[in-house]
Amino acid sequence: MAFNPAIDLHVHGLLKGYLRRWLPVECRTSLPQSRAGMVGAQFQVLVSPPVFGSRFAFRAVMGQVECLDRLVGRFPDLAVVARTASGVEQARISGRTAYLVGIEGSHCLDSDLGRVGVLAERGVRYICLAHFVPNRSCRPSVGIGANPKRGLSAFGREMISACGENGVIVDLAHISRRGFSEAASLIRGPFMVSHTGVRAVHDHDRNLDDDQIRLVAESGGLVGVTFVRWILGGSEISLVARHLEHVIGLVGDDHVAIGSDMDAPMAAVVSRLSDSSRLPNLVAVLFERGWSRERVAKLLRLNVLRLLESVPPRYP
Repeated sequence: MAFNPAIDLHVHGLLKGYLRRWLPVECRTSLPQSRAGMVGAQFQVLVSPPVFGSRFAFRAVMGQVECLDRLVGRFPDLAVVARTASGVEQARISGRTAYLVGIEGSHCLDSDLGRVGVLAERGVRYICLAHFVPNRSCRPSVGIGANPKRGLSAFGREMISACGENGVIVDLAHISRRGFSEAASLIRGPFMVSHTGVRAVHDHDRNLDDDQIRLVAESGGLVGVTFVRWILGGSEISLVARHLEHVIGLVGDDHVAIGSDMDAPMAAVVSRLSDSSRLPNLVAVLFERGWSRERVAKLLRLNVLRLLESVPPRYP
């Protein structure tokens, strides 16, 4: 892993840092933990409870961006914000951890498409359209208001266009089945599912079926497999490998990544992957299952770098 430090598509360390103003929360993706586990880059995902209203949600995600600014400002020799593949590589060369930014749930836009550009200018590289409640863009696959037959709204279709104009990758985790297929037909370029499992291994509405996996691969995008127990269907570390191997068997090893979802509220992860420092345990399991070094390198890093190169940011 020394020459291929991992990139995690989906963690919530910034959310934990933001919540520490009010709650005693423990972070599992901290800078020391990540460096100990050879995690060279993380997509820190900004999220806010929609129950407090979309105006609060936008303030909350901007507050998390400020937390990232403070972290990097405090440890400039150890951490840096990156937006591009070259930025991630420069961080590796200089021995620093690269932080990239994603958004989970388009409710934080507060019905204002102009905020896609605002967020892109602040460094947001991807937006997950859905979360666990309905929003103006779409319905979730599970949670409040889940409905597999409900697709994208007019606002959701316009949002996909706005993401394309601003070099923001569209993330189709959490979205309803119909919303997924409609979005996939509209996105011009690669898209991803940042944190998920596959239905062939664990038949759950939160997970991708084979047709959806093929759509991701046809776009040139990525399926990020999570470490969360209820999505994978159990607590064994080998389940992460099984979900990954199903994707690889279906579409090849150019379309897999890690999207752990560590530090998400109430999301227990599988055994032996309790925090970012434990990632080498997964790598060991993959080698035991016969994975080549080339395949592991693609999973941990190279596939994500390719995606970043394929969708350049408007504000590099």
